[in-house]
Amino acid sequence: MPKYVIMGVDSIPCELVGRDMMFDGEGNRLSEPIVTKWPMPWIEKEISELDASQKLKNENDAVRVYNKDEPDQYVEVMLVAK
Repeated sequence: MPKYVIMGVDSIPCELVGRDMMFDGEGNRLSEPIVTKWPMPWIEKEISELDASQKLKNENDAVRVYNKDEPDQYVEVMLVAK
């Protein structure tokens, strides 16, 4: 199971750095949902799609995932385990 950790954020008014997510091979979240003061479902959706695309193939690969509705918002995600 791939495990992703949020390494950085921009223009997001909450603490997400260090939070992790795991998905199965079909893009279903296996880890606890991220709870924030304001709903941000785009984060899990985009990371799930990132997992399904297998864009990050090696441990310690990182990528920025942008909010399609608010392009100034992103999370930087690192693959920490396969």
